[in-house]
Amino acid sequence: MGIFSNLSSGKKWGLGCGLAFLICCGGVGTAVLQVVDFPVVANRADSVARDYKAAGLPWEQGDLRTKLPDGENSAALFAMITAENEEQLGKDINVIATSIREKNWKKAKQAIKPKAKITAALRQASLKQGFDFNRDWDQGARLLFPEYAQMKSGVKLLCYEAQIAAQEGNLELALLDVRAGYQMGNLVSREPTLLAMLVGIACQSISIDAALRVAAVRKDDSVWVRRVREEIERWKFELDFGRAMEGEAYFGLATIRNLKGNPVSAVKELTSGDETGDAGLNDDAHLVRTGLPKGMIKTAFAVRHMEAHMHIRKLLAESKGDLIGFGKKFDVYVEGLDDPPMKTSQMLNFILFPVFTQATVAYELGPFRLEAARGVLMAQEYRLRKGVFPSGFDDLGFEVEDPVLKSRAWYKVVGDEVWIYSVGNNGVDDGGDRQKTSSGDDLALRFPPRSLK
Repeated sequence: MGIFSNLSSGKKWGLGCGLAFLICCGGVGTAVLQVVDFPVVANRADSVARDYKAAGLPWEQGDLRTKLPDGENSAALFAMITAENEEQLGKDINVIATSIREKNWKKAKQAIKPKAKITAALRQASLKQGFDFNRDWDQGARLLFPEYAQMKSGVKLLCYEAQIAAQEGNLELALLDVRAGYQMGNLVSREPTLLAMLVGIACQSISIDAALRVAAVRKDDSVWVRRVREEIERWKFELDFGRAMEGEAYFGLATIRNLKGNPVSAVKELTSGDETGDAGLNDDAHLVRTGLPKGMIKTAFAVRHMEAHMHIRKLLAESKGDLIGFGKKFDVYVEGLDDPPMKTSQMLNFILFPVFTQATVAYELGPFRLEAARGVLMAQEYRLRKGVFPSGFDDLGFEVEDPVLKSRAWYKVVGDEVWIYSVGNNGVDDGGDRQKTSSGDDLALRFPPRSLK
């Protein structure tokens, strides 16, 4: 206020008018930048499309190469699950899960017995190359993936059967089931979407937890524990983050091609969370399957999307497999999308891209689970030989890396349990317990695993 107190009324009035003019000009200038943004971006569409295709990113549906030989496609075997009444299957799984939590193994066995054909089909399906559901990827955001929920249900069935078999001393069946559950995660993730990758990681997490529970059935039997540990050591984490991002590139491009009506309104509708959001997209009879989209605004959206995915591919190549490092660089890129003046043509990218970084952490924790499971079982074998858990990785003779911090994972003994854990997405040591603080997100594998609640 001091700098204005010595000004005359006339000068104050003039200064006020000047500030108002600048604010108005700034508002008009920003508006002009938004209007100019679309044609300027759209004008480079042809050259960006050439670069995008030259980078090997999918331009047409066939570029995703999802087709499998008939003899190696697990989709037909999986149809046995989809033929089940989904609501009834969910109820049956809940009965089995509740019986296991209550240690009512007789009831659990009775409940799962009618599902034996399903678990047998899943074990057979896990031996093939993958799932080809003959999806029409050109539907973009209209495309649904009901199989993914059923896939998780199938893996849960396998893992419950494994625990029941272990209780009866049938280790061979238990190992077959958890092996099939883990491999199902690899197979489903070969569908080119981040959603498929995350479902695959969930299936593998369920299977690793079940394997530790199988080992815990006879935790004082060194041969039994060793057999489970050797089984886990044969498992391979085969998920491909780059492949998932190729699918996201095409998924977004197909969506933009098929925006209907006012593109800006259609994007808002799609991202509103409303179940009718797909009304903003073309129906099957009017799908646009290739080429640049029609209209300046949609073309600008497509250009921004293609440029972003070329940048993603560049960052992935530079990361050399360090997806946590990639995620940090990509965060910087996403934050830059919001730099003033905000560009409306980045609207779709700004909404969708933050989830990509979260997916990198989920991906990196996948191999960590395998190594940590192996480590806690090795610690139990050490305990059976020497009477105590090893004091740390040096005593264990085996080390697990925290993928977030790129340093040794955390190892500790808590009573009769051994823990190996990662700090999780927040990068902070929360003691290995997600419940310790409201923001805690450590990922811990324990042996023996705690009873399910």
